Amino acid sequence: MRAADTVLVGEVLSPSNTQSDIEAKKSLYAAAGILWYWEVTLRPDISAIATIRAYGLETGVATLPEGVRPLHRSDFRLVGEWTHTDPVGVSFGYPFPIYIGWSALAF
Repeated sequence: MRAADTVLVGEVLSPSNTQSDIEAKKSLYAAAGILWYWEVTLRPDISAIATIRAYGLETGVATLPEGVRPLHRSDFRLVGEWTHTDPVGVSFGYPFPIYIGWSALAF
């Protein structure tokens, strides 16, 4: 699969994922121009989802002082977050309408 053909990348995080590993992957996806990245974090105590986060790609660079250049030209910004306490479930309009009720996410 090519990055140009990819609209959304999703990843289920495990306890073995370190924050630096996660950020490194997100940086690679951003550099490839993938517009959406979703993370699923599992609860440590039971086999269930703790949080789902949606990130959108931001490609604009803020005005920086003379001589300062950004390390990365694009980065993901958190644009949606859901937990099992949200009664509606996951509902988001991008990159296409997405609705997933929590009962559909049960293990």
